[in-house]
Amino acid sequence: MSKAPKVERIVARGCADLVTIPTPRNKLNWLKYLDLSGCSKLKDFPEISWNIERLFLADSGIQEIPPSIEHFRQLVHLDLKGCKMLKNVAQIGQNLEKLGFMDLSGCSSVTSFPEISCNVKELLLNETSIEEIPSRIKCMKELVLLELKNCPRLKNLPSSICELKSLVELNLSGSSNFTNFPEITETMDSLKYLSLNGSAIKELPSFENLTGLISLNLENCSSLISLPDGLSKLKFLEDLNISGCSSLENLPRNLGSLVNVKASGCRSEVVEFLGGASSSLKVMDLSDCGIAEFPEGLTLFSTLTELDLSQNCFSTIPPSIKELQELKSLDLSHCQELESLSGVPAGLTRLNVLSCNSLETVALSNSSELQLYPLNNVETFVFAACPSLSQYAIDNINAFAKRRIHVLASHLGVVLNFRREDLSLNKWMKPQELQYLLSSMYGYGNLHEALIGLHTAFFTDKLIVEELPSMLLGRVLHDFHERYMLDVQGQLHFFSLIAHLYLYYQGKPTTNFCLPGDDIPEWFCHQSNGSCIEVMVQPPKQSNESATLAGFAISVHVAFDDYNDDNGLSIKYECHFHSNNCGIREGAGYLRGWDGKKGKPLSIEGDHLFLGFDSSIIFDAANGIEKFVGYSEELVKAIFQCYVVDDDGNPINSCTVKKCAVQPLYTSDMVCQYIYNQLFLC
Repeated sequence: MSKAPKVERIVARGCADLVTIPTPRNKLNWLKYLDLSGCSKLKDFPEISWNIERLFLADSGIQEIPPSIEHFRQLVHLDLKGCKMLKNVAQIGQNLEKLGFMDLSGCSSVTSFPEISCNVKELLLNETSIEEIPSRIKCMKELVLLELKNCPRLKNLPSSICELKSLVELNLSGSSNFTNFPEITETMDSLKYLSLNGSAIKELPSFENLTGLISLNLENCSSLISLPDGLSKLKFLEDLNISGCSSLENLPRNLGSLVNVKASGCRSEVVEFLGGASSSLKVMDLSDCGIAEFPEGLTLFSTLTELDLSQNCFSTIPPSIKELQELKSLDLSHCQELESLSGVPAGLTRLNVLSCNSLETVALSNSSELQLYPLNNVETFVFAACPSLSQYAIDNINAFAKRRIHVLASHLGVVLNFRREDLSLNKWMKPQELQYLLSSMYGYGNLHEALIGLHTAFFTDKLIVEELPSMLLGRVLHDFHERYMLDVQGQLHFFSLIAHLYLYYQGKPTTNFCLPGDDIPEWFCHQSNGSCIEVMVQPPKQSNESATLAGFAISVHVAFDDYNDDNGLSIKYECHFHSNNCGIREGAGYLRGWDGKKGKPLSIEGDHLFLGFDSSIIFDAANGIEKFVGYSEELVKAIFQCYVVDDDGNPINSCTVKKCAVQPLYTSDMVCQYIYNQLFLC
């Protein structure tokens, strides 16, 4: 090293045979960065430079911190993670005034809190054997992050913790003997995230002084009996996790401004207290709560977007659930007593009904209730392992799937029939506005910016920039309708432009269904035994209008034989498209099934149908939305090969593709105009 006195960076990560770093006669004063992580035989602390700023010794064999550490006055970052032989950290000292980050996680032989600079901002002491935190921690006024996860000997915190005015996150997760959280006697408005999950805490003090708290994680605090009333006064608290708090008897009646509540595995009595939850609630997990009757109070949460009621005991879902108009995701899996599902909210895009053995009746929405625009990227409706479904229920699900697939294809038809030259025929658009619009429509970062740009091209109202994203689309449509009084053709062209931008910036939508059965619907005209099917692409002969290929609907019959897996399931189909001018292009798509839950395998037997529509496969083959129509018109043949795969893309041997089917979907100008008139002008 003496031959490289000006070296600034040394990385010897993972050198398992490195035993020692010789101390040079003259220190390497230019050295700023030293990484010896993974040097498991290195036992002595390297003393080759006093000017090191970032020192990495993770998973090394370091046994102690020498007194010479006080000379490392430039040290900013010290990583000792996983140094299991390290015992004495008291020598680190308080003179390292520039030290901002220190990680002792996994140093299982460390039993005492390190004496370090009061300027440290991030201190990680996870998986150590520290028994107590000294009251002098109050001097660490700059501390932003303190982690003491999985510290089995830690039992409490000093009351002086409330003097850490810069602390943003305190994490004591998994410290299984932690029983006592101190009373917070001073305001801590900087603390945003508090995690006590997996601790032995029995009761909590008033949290009124945690005025800036955003997230409180109490998951698997099985000894916790109640929550303090002070929670209701925390106006910034958004996330509350009490899942696994099996001894919890009650909650505060008013839960403030909560947005996300996870209460899986709690007593059913706790659910009654959630009736006083906030009007801003969006996500609620009430799985495995022993709920015997559907809580009608849930329908009052008009802002709810995700609801998990899986593993409960109620027998029916009332029609009133359709009042949750913002609900996008509903999980009813493993509700063994569930017998009927009488409709779902019109905007629902994810419905999981897995392993509901008693479910007989399903009545999904009518086509008039379906939400056409805006569409979400992925829709999934799963009714797997529901052996008691009546034929009426299966027919209802199939009919719903057909409607949803055709609505999606028709929506794409509106988009695909957008042509730039059509806009020039409209008298309401000035030539300079048209030129600006066509030159800039693909140059924005996202849909929100594109809509603002579109509005700016025609209006001078600067307030559009301040419009909320959820309201912006309605504002644009309203302003154009009010000012220009477009005729039907002009309205169709303008809406086509909006839909085109939506599809370009938001991604390509897909809809997916799974249900018991082995009969592929008759409207799939091309069916084949086995896992492969070839289709000749030809426009419908009976149509007098110019037809546009919007894509392919896919259906696959799968036989399950002793399926028991926790890694999810989907149908992957590989595509080979043959066109007149572009040769052969390949693509791939998925019929989505269900996501895996590690440690919770799902068992399924018998035959199931998967069907759906993925708009992305031809878009990708055409190399973009602008070239879609031209490419689809040149297609002459499509070949699909289907596989059953898990979440990692691996084949599932306990599933066999018995049959597959494909249906090309076409839409014409006349159909597009009909849809527009019915759904947007009424």
